[in-house]
Amino acid sequence: MFRLLLIPLIGLVGCGDPPEDYCDPGPCDGETGLEETGLDEVVGDIERGAEVFAGTCAGCHGPEGSGGSAPGLMYIVKQHDDSGLTDIILEGTGNMPPQDLSNQELADVIAYLRDSFGEFEEDGHR
Repeated sequence: MFRLLLIPLIGLVGCGDPPEDYCDPGPCDGETGLEETGLDEVVGDIERGAEVFAGTCAGCHGPEGSGGSAPGLMYIVKQHDDSGLTDIILEGTGNMPPQDLSNQELADVIAYLRDSFGEFEEDGHR
């Protein structure tokens, strides 16, 4: 099924996967608490998160999250706790613009990212 992408491609950034010691610019230590956003009270749904990802993220990060005009997510997701991912998604980073998602959409896409790319690895950030 064809989906209309909600985000235009915004400039080209490096394609391919970053090295293992790569840390996407932005908070890697979860400086903003989820309680401040109200997200700590929302339960994410992986299937809905896949839909949010397809409509909001896949245009730049690729349909499988392996990269495109923006980096692949397999390293980035593991390097950030949920609060750090929230900051990146809502505030943007580098060439990535801030995303306008509801708390439910945000919780859903983070659930999808965790299911697809793994949990936060505290020692994964160098």
